[in-house]
Amino acid sequence: MVDFSSKIKGVRHICGHDVHATIGLGIANVLTSLKESLTGTIYFIFQPSEENLAGAKAMLDDGLLNIIDPEEIYALHIAPMSEGIITTKARNPYADYKGIQITLKNTKERTALIKFTKKLFLQLQNVSPESKFWDNKNLLDPNIGLGNPNTIFKDYITVNSNIAVKEGEDKITIRAYLSAEKETQLDSLLSQIKKKFKESDYSDQFLDSSFYYEKALVLNDERLTLLTIPTISKIYGNEHVLPLYGAIPDGRGDDFALFQREIPGVYFLLGASNFEKGIVSMPHSPNFAVDESCMKTGVNYFTSMIIERLK
Repeated sequence: MVDFSSKIKGVRHICGHDVHATIGLGIANVLTSLKESLTGTIYFIFQPSEENLAGAKAMLDDGLLNIIDPEEIYALHIAPMSEGIITTKARNPYADYKGIQITLKNTKERTALIKFTKKLFLQLQNVSPESKFWDNKNLLDPNIGLGNPNTIFKDYITVNSNIAVKEGEDKITIRAYLSAEKETQLDSLLSQIKKKFKESDYSDQFLDSSFYYEKALVLNDERLTLLTIPTISKIYGNEHVLPLYGAIPDGRGDDFALFQREIPGVYFLLGASNFEKGIVSMPHSPNFAVDESCMKTGVNYFTSMIIERLK
């Protein structure tokens, strides 16, 4: 039992947003105390509704960028690395995630047609069911995890096995969710699928293929990534900066991506685990916990980085 337990039995939100807000306020407090020695303007954006990917859009729709006009933008999220570790990468730290659908004529061959389409979807996946890829504990494995150049978490495409079929009088719609490590990896799939149908016995039944759902993908500005990571490393030591060689395959993403479409920016992952104490800060996991030292670490890292950027 903890003093911040949910008042609703069996329900809690365990992602670290209270930690994010505390770090943001801490950075604001430190920078305010130094304002006489700083040149430039710093804005703090406390964004709601990250989980349902509505918060950033609502703020932009309400005219946020008519009020402020930043040249750069930064964000952080708690991650399961050890406290003291920070990581990111140029371009996308999270996997691309899309919903794909195929529309077909509903004919007497519908049973075979649905079976063929499902098989076509599942064949897009290039990760075997037995792979260590599927165990989140391996994300931090020193030999195969995201911090190793030979990580297994790159060049992958995965397909959610829950493939939905909706039958109408004239049409059948079949949907699946896909994720891919590279931001452009899914772009050619629609044409590939159309080609395979045209080469099959069901070419006359194919009507269309499209992405019906696309999650805004966090895309870190390459120049700013290559400027900010070395800054933190130089001040606090290389041992605190973990290179990221693949993409996190949870399909979650972050709607900070919508801010990045308007402003060049970088999204960081900050470690908050203490494995010796049994604290593992894996967001949305039942045993999620945070080493609260990460709040001071986050304030230090980002305050220093921001001061250097102002120079």
